[in-house]
Amino acid sequence: CSDHRYKIDLQPIDSALEKITRIHGQYYFWNRTDFPGKKFSEQRQIGLLAQDVEQYFPEIVHTDADGYKSVDYSRLTPVLIEALKAQQLQIERLNARLEKLEQMEARLEVVEQLLRRDGSE
Repeated sequence: CSDHRYKIDLQPIDSALEKITRIHGQYYFWNRTDFPGKKFSEQRQIGLLAQDVEQYFPEIVHTDADGYKSVDYSRLTPVLIEALKAQQLQIERLNARLEKLEQMEARLEVVEQLLRRDGSE
């Protein structure tokens, strides 16, 4: 249910970029020895540790009756969108600063040329 009419008390996802940078993607293998009944794959996996995600986004971690945790990866999408927007804003600000510095560098080069010319006369 994504329709806004179903939702109340909307709040922005604050510090999404900062939080996302603290969560680490991992390669791993399932612990098939301790959990043979799970019939885990032998192939290398990729994912996140639920305990890490839970520190920053407890809403997307489920804890089952036995205390084992899982991440609802689809619910990471809004967080990633907000992190991407924050990163884009940083890029735009840095590009604006770079453009100003390049303009200042060009003006400084003109001044240096004028000084060299005046000094040689």
